[in-house]
Amino acid sequence: MRRRFILRSIVLIGLTGFCMQVYASQESKHRDRIEALFIWKVSDTLNLSRDEEKKLAEIVKKYADQKTYAKSEIDVVVGKAKSAKGDEAKKLADRYQKALKKYSSCQTDEFDQIKKEFGSEKLMKYLALKHEFTGKLKAFLSQSEKSQTSSRKTILKDPKIIED
Repeated sequence: MRRRFILRSIVLIGLTGFCMQVYASQESKHRDRIEALFIWKVSDTLNLSRDEEKKLAEIVKKYADQKTYAKSEIDVVVGKAKSAKGDEAKKLADRYQKALKKYSSCQTDEFDQIKKEFGSEKLMKYLALKHEFTGKLKAFLSQSEKSQTSSRKTILKDPKIIED
């Protein structure tokens, strides 16, 4: 009986871990596609050479990965914030501040590196494109979320009774 429980627990934990990895890999694929689309848009608009495009892609991916890691650290800390008390709260506050500084430094480092590689003029065009791209992406995602919510509401309408 105890062996079955242990075996079931191990299988359940393994399946949960596998599902989490599949979800994370799908999320990563979507993020990679969006990054590739952004790099293509910037490269096309700024008329970058193949070498310049490759360098831009390296910079964007490097700092996107660092920002993603810092953001996940922030999310972990915020998730634990409600129940934090005493010394634990102080440690979490320090951890949050460190992650926030890392996130901010990623943005300034990306700015500095792109300016160094491409110059101020292309940097400013890059920033304008990034702002525009981000705005459109957010609008699309919020619109998508609204349509999913409205489609759920239409699915959940009360049934109509038809009498003959």
